[in-house]
Amino acid sequence: MQGMSGLSPKKRETPWAIRGVSLEARNAAAAAARREAVTLGGWLERAIRQQVKADRTQAVGPTMEETLAKLAESMARQAEATQQQNAAIAARLEAMEQREREPSGNAGGNLLGRLYGLLQRK
Repeated sequence: MQGMSGLSPKKRETPWAIRGVSLEARNAAAAAARREAVTLGGWLERAIRQQVKADRTQAVGPTMEETLAKLAESMARQAEATQQQNAAIAARLEAMEQREREPSGNAGGNLLGRLYGLLQRK
């Protein structure tokens, strides 16, 4: 006499019961096994093996090298943006300092000159 696994009781190892599987999932698996004319155990084994194989072939995630390359690119873009901002600020300060040097300027030119000098050192 053959059981659900298709093996005779003498050839079977330890019985295996899976708990926590919904009735809907059980019925779907049983229906799929019937459609394919295989035992439920055979269908489940094939489904499990296919899933394990698919999991092994999928990339788990980006490699460390890929992650580091993306991080380096991001940092380079950020550094470029910061340099552009600093250049724009320096240009504004230089223009303000130039206006302060003109005859109609006031005593604030010295402060602007020091700020411009600080930005130029970086």
